[in-house]
Amino acid sequence: MQHYQRLAAAAVVAACVAGLGGCAASPSAAPTATTAAPPPEVSTPEPGASAPDTLAPDDDTLARAAAVAALTDFVARDRAYEDWWGAFAPHLTPAARQAFEFTDPTSIPAATVTDDGALSAAPDGTSASVLVGTDAGQYRVELVRQSVDAPWLVDRLTPPGDA
Repeated sequence: MQHYQRLAAAAVVAACVAGLGGCAASPSAAPTATTAAPPPEVSTPEPGASAPDTLAPDDDTLARAAAVAALTDFVARDRAYEDWWGAFAPHLTPAARQAFEFTDPTSIPAATVTDDGALSAAPDGTSASVLVGTDAGQYRVELVRQSVDAPWLVDRLTPPGDA
């Protein structure tokens, strides 16, 4: 009887395999030739469209003025927080706004800007570092801008001793 059970099991397996074979997709005809897609266009920047490698003479003045204006509003620690933040925040990049948003102005050591700032680094036309003196020492003001036509914004202030 075992022999008949084995034959029956083999027959069931064979029927299943044959049935599944009918589910397989039939071979399709070979694809016909089509025209190739045109190669992608490569755009190259126009001369002068990218940021310059160095600051123009006016950019030095604008960067120093932006740094001094931002630091002047930063060290105005006698203002109420809402007034202080309302004056200081427009000088900042979005990342700097997040970093300074919860600063207590009364904890700022400096109270007065004492000079017109000095450009200390300008690796390209969209970033600059300005050293600005205060009554508590010299701050380093890191500035960036999106393009040479955009305004300078403070990305970082480094306090005296760390500048």
